[in-house]
Amino acid sequence: MKAIGKEAFQYCGLTNIVISDSVEVIEDNAFCGLKSTGTTLTFGKNIRSIGNKAFEDAHIIGDMVIPDKVETIGDLAFLYCGIETLKLGKSVKSLGVQAFRESRSLVKVTFNEGLESIGDDCFYGCDIRGTLTLKKGLKSIGATAFLNQSGITNIVFPYGLETIGSQAFQGIVILLKKWRSIVQTKRF
Repeated sequence: MKAIGKEAFQYCGLTNIVISDSVEVIEDNAFCGLKSTGTTLTFGKNIRSIGNKAFEDAHIIGDMVIPDKVETIGDLAFLYCGIETLKLGKSVKSLGVQAFRESRSLVKVTFNEGLESIGDDCFYGCDIRGTLTLKKGLKSIGATAFLNQSGITNIVFPYGLETIGSQAFQGIVILLKKWRSIVQTKRF
């Protein structure tokens, strides 16, 4: 099996999802709205694409490692999930609009080098804490992408960043102190 089709398991009561290594694509809404609480998810190593709303409101919990072959994570892909930590695989190029929005348990994100864009509202409503290290290759950060992430204590911006959307970091107190030095010492 190469793909999990649109709405294949939408609104089912799954509690443990293990995706085999043969799967390359998870299509839109594939696991959207799972009825159980506390669903665990293990990805196969050959997934390349996670579709829009693929796991929206699926009650996914725990730590999540996005496999190295994944290139895109669609809009609203993990909206309202219980993910606690997120590590992006080395090939992820884009995070869709609201991809992890309202994943209120999400406290740590490890970004990959080569990520090019973070969509609007991507981490809005999460609870990211500590240092946020954005890596080389990142070109754009969407509007309100990290809005009200008061637990962020430091942000490392990469050289080459071209666009930061409106209110992308609004509500993060440390920016008031550090933004002047970032603008003065680094070219975007």
